[in-house]
This record gives sequence, C-alpha cells and structure tokens, in this order.
Amino acid sequence: MSWVGAYLGFGFLALLIASVFTIWFYARRGTPVMVYIAGMLAMFFAFATVILLPLDLLEDPDTTGDLTSAWRVVYWFSFVLNWVGIPLVQDYYNAGEFTFKGKLWFAVKANAKLYGAAAILGVIIAIALAATKGLGANEMSGLAIAMAQTAGFVVVVILLGHGMVELPRSLWRRSDQRRMMDYYRFKAIKAHRKYQQAIAEWSQTLRTIDRLAETVVEQPELQKAFSTIRAGCPKEGEIDMNDAVEAAPLPILAQIERKPYTMKTMVKLNQHCKLLTRRYTQVSGLRAELIRDAMKLQFQMDRHDALAAHTMTCKNRFLRFRAGCTRWFGMSVAIVFTLIALVLEFCEVTIPASQKLCPLAFMRSPTGFQVGAALVFFSLLWTMTCQLLFFMNIPRYYHVSPNHHTDENSLLYMAGNFLNVAAPLTYNFHALSKAESTAFLKVIGSMKLVPFLGSGVHSGLPIFIVIVSIITIPHLLQRFCNCLPFLRSEEDDDEISLVDYGVYGDRDEEAITVREGQMLIDQVRRRQEREAERKAAGEDQNEGQNGGADADGVELAAAA
Repeated sequence: MSWVGAYLGFGFLALLIASVFTIWFYARRGTPVMVYIAGMLAMFFAFATVILLPLDLLEDPDTTGDLTSAWRVVYWFSFVLNWVGIPLVQDYYNAGEFTFKGKLWFAVKANAKLYGAAAILGVIIAIALAATKGLGANEMSGLAIAMAQTAGFVVVVILLGHGMVELPRSLWRRSDQRRMMDYYRFKAIKAHRKYQQAIAEWSQTLRTIDRLAETVVEQPELQKAFSTIRAGCPKEGEIDMNDAVEAAPLPILAQIERKPYTMKTMVKLNQHCKLLTRRYTQVSGLRAELIRDAMKLQFQMDRHDALAAHTMTCKNRFLRFRAGCTRWFGMSVAIVFTLIALVLEFCEVTIPASQKLCPLAFMRSPTGFQVGAALVFFSLLWTMTCQLLFFMNIPRYYHVSPNHHTDENSLLYMAGNFLNVAAPLTYNFHALSKAESTAFLKVIGSMKLVPFLGSGVHSGLPIFIVIVSIITIPHLLQRFCNCLPFLRSEEDDDEISLVDYGVYGDRDEEAITVREGQMLIDQVRRRQEREAERKAAGEDQNEGQNGGADADGVELAAAA
C-alpha cells in the first residue's frame, strides 16, 4: 500500500516540524538545550498516536506487523521519557548545585519518593500475581503498563471531563467582544500586581547579592559559585525596577545572609534565584499575553464603533457584515463543539454496552473514510484533553504563555502530561470505536494479566469523565481547586470571574478592578506609542545625518 508510506512520511514530518516550532514558540529565551530536546521529543511521541491510530483501526494484515513495531517504539520510549527522563531533567534544572554530579544527585533524591512509592506498590501487586498466576516477563511488563495506564487515565478523566465542557463554553464567550474585553481588563490588573510583586522580590534579592559580594571576595572557594549566581541574575535594563511595590522581607533572604557563608549558602541562594526567574517568567508572560490580547480586541472594537458612526458606504457595510459574521461564526463553532462533546459523553457512557449503541463504532469498518473520521475525532479528543493544560495556572509552579514566556518547569510539566495521557487516551478511543484486534492492543495487551488494575479500571473509569463534566458546568471543580492552597488557580476557568461574582468578590470590587485594568492597558499603549515615535524620530535623524554627509561628500568631490 503505497499511500500508507506517504501518509506516515508526511504525517511524521509535519508532526516533527510542529513539535519543534511549538516548543520554541513557548520556551523563554535562554532555555537550556536539554529542555528543548526533552520537550520536543515528548510532544513528538505523544502526538505520534494521532498519526498511527487511524491507520491501526483499519486492521489491515499487511500493515499490522509494521504498526506493532511502531507502537512498541512509541509506547516504551514515551514510558521511559515520561516516568524517568522528564522528572530527572525537570529537577536537574531546578537544583541549586553547581556541578553536574550535584545536580543529578539532587534530581535523583527529589524523585526518590515517587520511585519508592511505585516500587512498593509494584512489589505488593507482584506478590499477589505470583500467588495467583505466577510471575514471568509478561506479568512484569503487564504490571508496569497497567500501573502507568491507570495513573494516566486518572489524568485523562480530569482533563477530558473538564475540556468537554470548558472548550465549547470558552468559544461561546469569546464570541462576545465586550464581555471578553472586561475579562482582559479584570485579569490584566491582577497579573500586573503579581508582576509588581515578582519585581519587588527580585529587588530584595539583588540587594542581598550586592551585600554578599563584599564578603565573598574574601573567600576564594565561593567566588566561582557566586559568579555563576550573578550570571543568572537579570542584567541591567532587563527588569524595570520602577514597577516594584513595597513587599514584606523574604524569610529565605534572612537565612541566606546569616554568617558564616558556606557552599550550602550559595546553593540555597542559587535555588532561590531560579525560583524567582521562574516566577517572573510566568507572571510577565501572563501580563504581556493579557495586555496584548486586550489591545488587539480594543482596536477591533474601536474600528467597529468608528464604522457605525460614519456614512454607510459599501465598504463599511461589508466590514460591519464581516464583524457580525465573526461573532455568529464563533457561536456556531461553540454549538458544534457542544454537540460533539455530547456525542463523546454518550459514547463514554455506552462503552460497556453493545456495539449498536456507540455512534463511533462505524469506524471499525475497513474503508478509507474510516482513516479520516478517526483522525478528526481523535484530534478533537486530544484538543479537549489539552485545553486545560494551556490555560491552567498554578501560582509559582505552572503557567504556559506563548511568545517565549514559558519557564522550563512549566514547559516540561506540560510535555510530561502529553506523554501521560497519550496511551490512555488511545486506549479510550479504541473502546469508543469498539476496536478489538489492533496493533496497539497487542502492545499493551499484557496489562490484561492485571485485571483489577488494567482493563477492569479502564472499562469503569470512563463514567467518571461524565461526572467531571457535570461538576464542571457549575464550576465546582474550580471552586474545589480554590479551596486547596497548593492548587489555588485563577486561570483554568477564570472567565467565571465576570459571571459568578461570588468566586472572586462583590460587584463593586469587580467594577473597580475592571476600570484599573483599562487604565493599565491605556498606559501600556501610550508607552508603546512613545517608544515607536522615538524610534521613528531617531531613524529620521540618522537618515538626515547620512543625507547631509552624502551631500558634503558630493561637494568635496566637486571641489576636488
């Protein structure tokens, strides 16, 4: 089948380009090369399931052998990268040590609890398997697959259940420009306050570093480590210290300034500076993203209002018609996604039922149309699952922002979650389409040897996707997260702040915050306009000087 090779070649090439571009587009400037590579590989192997699954559902005997090898490479590479590679790289770059050995040892110790808990649980289950079915190579690989699939499917339940409701609702809200403008104003001022707090923390830290510099000069053994810390700090002009606000002294700085200064002091200071860099990258990226979107939307609204005030020429009528169509198009797309989500919810509920009840069972028929249908529905399933990963915000730990405003920790956390949900989502789609003899199922089929943790869990958990969707409708999931201090999140469903005022405050506070946000947006726009004018004036002056110099040169040549 020549078209199979062309399909795989084009698909993997496009996926590789998309993976490299996405990681580059989100990663902040100065991100280590190893983080780029780990993020790119994670995204490539996670979304390789989108390329392989439609072809696998054909159940063609001629391609089953090659697909089995491909699935085995994709699955086990993703398994190792997700559970070993990314956690080690993540903690390696979070370490405050200055040597390769020290950073690696810190990463191993940081993940020892996870590996220890997994080992203890694995030993308990292995003893139970040995007592009932015996313990061989298939049982051990099945145990590892079953444990990873179960952990990943728990994440799928939360992400997919939330995305099935929030993605259509977000598309519907974004069709209302004035409501979105209030949303941007409200969130921009909150992000700006966090931005000011981050600058204040950096200001305190830089003053501490300056005080330490006077003493470290007398300790040669600490000078190299201290120079590394200074090199990682913001350079002059990178951060506008005028935006800093009064903040309480950081307790960690008081501990660092206690004498005598040792290498442990340098390690603690280095780790603190890395945390501040992550914090500043997150809040500055969030602030820039909100202000940029607000200014773009404000321009569109001002243009629409200007058209409404002028004489209705043919061009103005067309532009107003296009603006109206844009809103109706957004609402139509939201309705379509809502219907698709309802179909998928129904399919999840009917997984244990017969084939006749599942609308997606038609994709089992070996036709060319099946490849396209599976590609579309599986891509939609991925889109709904990843929606929360791109908009979730866990303060001081996780937030992704485009245009090079994502820190290393958030980038690797997002990439790790792609890998975490890839195989469980593929298995779930097999259950939705009632596929039973694909190459993917042959690769993970050994998990059936652990029924209480493998296939049994996967057949019962889909109902929880529907439950999560139901509790997402009244924003109960958001309210629950707000009750947890370590998961206090404003961004995973922050558009509710303009609807349900009880979540964030009273109406008067909301109105004041929105007005302050508009003032901030206007201030940033005026600053950008002044910078553009100064740049244009400087270019004109340079051109004038160059032109005068050329004229002088011509006169001198004529005189000669």
